[in-house]
Amino acid sequence: MKPVLGITMGDAAGIGPEIAAKALAEKSSYEICRPLVVGDAGVMKQGVRIAKVKLDVCPVSKVAEARFEYGTMDVLDLKNLDADSVVHGKV
Repeated sequence: MKPVLGITMGDAAGIGPEIAAKALAEKSSYEICRPLVVGDAGVMKQGVRIAKVKLDVCPVSKVAEARFEYGTMDVLDLKNLDADSVVHGKV
């Protein structure tokens, strides 16, 4: 069984969400592990949109709910940010 790899989304206003989205848009990421982003699902949806990749964001509240399927970005949703209030490029 492949290991679960937790990936932090990084700074919501930085490039972390887009980098995670681009990495998980690559099928090879799912061939070596079961990736799980830890962060805010709303911010990750923005990251997917900004990165212009085709991924469905799947918020989960526990690891057991994750699908670990290529084309789906599982996000252990901390629900700790208001994605609409995040200003990209600003601390």
